[in-house]
Amino acid sequence: MRYTNKDKRARHYTLIELMIAMAILVIMMGFLFQFVNSAQRLWSASSGTEDSFDRAHLCFDYLERDFIGAIMQDEESNPGKGIGFIMDTNEYEATAASPNFIFLLGLVSQVDSNNATDTTGGSAAFPIIYFLKKITNPVNSSVSFSLYRLIIDSTMAGLAPFGFYGDSTAFYSQVNSSMASLPADNSRLLCENIASIKLGVHPSSMSSGSKLPELVKINLNLFDTGVKDSSQPNTRTFSKVIMLQ
Repeated sequence: MRYTNKDKRARHYTLIELMIAMAILVIMMGFLFQFVNSAQRLWSASSGTEDSFDRAHLCFDYLERDFIGAIMQDEESNPGKGIGFIMDTNEYEATAASPNFIFLLGLVSQVDSNNATDTTGGSAAFPIIYFLKKITNPVNSSVSFSLYRLIIDSTMAGLAPFGFYGDSTAFYSQVNSSMASLPADNSRLLCENIASIKLGVHPSSMSSGSKLPELVKINLNLFDTGVKDSSQPNTRTFSKVIMLQ
């Protein structure tokens, strides 16, 4: 049996069928957009985590090297060996509510053998200074810090030959004046978008100027890299324990 053209009939969709098809298409497009948006957020979060980890790793590497390397030499009492440095306080913390700016000053000193190691006489210090610059975000009024590391390549007399942290910047006027006179190319930015940084030593009671603590623990709390554009920035905390003995 053959069909002629007049036997073929085009089937017209009803309005309800067309509306159902359009609704299904809209739902499928919604799922697709949601998937793309979720994938983009996941990629951004992964990228932010990797960037934060790299910044924290760089800070920890420098801090570990300087903590271990901040020694003083007294050839008379301890020939050829380093003597540990004292820490004036057992804990240091810089936050938005309590910003402390200089938090580590490691003095690599040559000590006159005719002077005791706990006096300022005879010291020739070449300080390694870490300091924080406070930055307020105009978008969300959040406070962050930028961490800088400076090496003052000049002898600073009159400072005791030991390392310390957690002290007021106003107390060390000679250090402040040396920092202010440094040209811009001598400064080194280590890390930005710091929410807080905390250092602590163990044991917490360090009274001797000729021994090191057993360890130093550093907690670094970083904003995500999008802090400048975000009204509610996320933070990530990184920790490192540095064994000194």
